[in-house]
Amino acid sequence: MIQQHLLLASLDGAQTTLLGLIGDAVQSVIEEETGRPFASTAYVEGYNGNGKSTLYLKHDPIISVASVSRSGEAFT
Repeated sequence: MIQQHLLLASLDGAQTTLLGLIGDAVQSVIEEETGRPFASTAYVEGYNGNGKSTLYLKHDPIISVASVSRSGEAFT
């Protein structure tokens, strides 16, 4: 992905490996400094309702929601 973003048409195997290692290292530093992951990550969160129509989640951005339930009963 980095190779395509930088428009590097042809790299040999060692160059591709090195570019991947550098990308992983940079991502790790950014995640450590910001305190949040940048790779897609699954979370399970539970909340006690407060009667309001808005719910603020602990993690964002939200890519998808697999399920929502109330008192153990799933909403569809």
